[in-house]
Amino acid sequence: MLSQLPKPGDVIANRYRVDAVLGHGGMGAAYAATNLVTGKQVALKWVLRERTASRLRRIIREARAASRVRHPNIVDVYDVGEHEGSLFLVMELLSGQSLQAAIDRQAPLPLDQVLRWLLPVLRGVRALHRHGVIHRDLKPANIFLSQDESGGPISAKVLDFGVSKLVSSTGDDEEPSLTDSGSLIGTPSYMAPEQLQEARSVDARADVYSCGAILYHALAGRRPFEAEGYPKLVMDILTTTPTALATLRRDLPGALCDAIHRALQREPELRLPDMDALIAAVEPFAQESDAPAGASTSPRSLGLSGQRSGKWVGLALAVAAALGLLWAADLVRPLQADSPRPAARQERAAARAPAIRVPVPDVREPAPVPVPTAVEATASPAPVPAPTAKHKVDRPKSRSARAVRAAPSAEPIIELGRDEF
Repeated sequence: MLSQLPKPGDVIANRYRVDAVLGHGGMGAAYAATNLVTGKQVALKWVLRERTASRLRRIIREARAASRVRHPNIVDVYDVGEHEGSLFLVMELLSGQSLQAAIDRQAPLPLDQVLRWLLPVLRGVRALHRHGVIHRDLKPANIFLSQDESGGPISAKVLDFGVSKLVSSTGDDEEPSLTDSGSLIGTPSYMAPEQLQEARSVDARADVYSCGAILYHALAGRRPFEAEGYPKLVMDILTTTPTALATLRRDLPGALCDAIHRALQREPELRLPDMDALIAAVEPFAQESDAPAGASTSPRSLGLSGQRSGKWVGLALAVAAALGLLWAADLVRPLQADSPRPAARQERAAARAPAIRVPVPDVREPAPVPVPTAVEATASPAPVPAPTAKHKVDRPKSRSARAVRAAPSAEPIIELGRDEF
């Protein structure tokens, strides 16, 4: 079988020179190649000859689906062709790693990192839906974190449209024969319950569910549902709800966790209706996480609920008002005796002072303190001297709460996915 695979140096269809092997599997192989006409480096996806008959329509559908949309977060597909009885697909050459590899290496991922990568992906999926493409196999392995040679920012891209559904202007599947009734299409751990039951009839809400499952996995370090076998996994997805994300990541905003769980609702009617709704629910938290330290003082940025934040804001205002009254009453003025005012300013201050004032001894000419007798010294403590300019006010030190993260579950899983390369 491997003898059918191209080797570095081979020229495919008189146009693409194979440069290096990127990987291979049961369906074929992937290569880095060069377009001999333009000199552009591309990725070449090769399908083995004996697999060509069963994969022909899906390869063509993958090319059509990806070519419908030009978006920075959707992989570009340039060409599809046949060489010596084998199919090949030519697409954008990417350098980096999959989101799945990033999760496997560092899970759970920080919130700001997850939103920086996945918000553009959500916008890319929204663009797919607007052009009549339902992906049906969104998962971390099909999201690629690409980085150019200059080391610029990472760009996340959606890959693999082989099982996507192309919807016509009337809302019907353009190629219903490619989706057999009752067939399983996708990867169960990220599939909406209705897709597990009937993949042919799903709409864009199935992709909303998959995006919610990806967000959950990246932030929790575990999938929404994990089971030891496929039957148990499917039963859990159809009958139970995921563990509350807020209990696995106590540092996450509650409203964000609620939005992700709304995307994971079993019933499509109760789910967030489309990608616009999911983006609107998630986007504000990306803006907060990108804000410079100290730039935001909203209750959410402070990690407080509305009730608690109102309590503390009210307390702060009350303390500020009390200090203002004390200053007006000259109760704290002796602390600044080292810098006396000019006579004119003292007269204006005296004119503004309230009619009833609390007498305070002058710091510069302290009032005489009577010497206690022996009886007085034993009967009562000595009076406290008036404060001087050298006295300092001790301020209590604040303590910052630390978020406690729950360790992600390490339950073994069996994931049923398509045999890809």
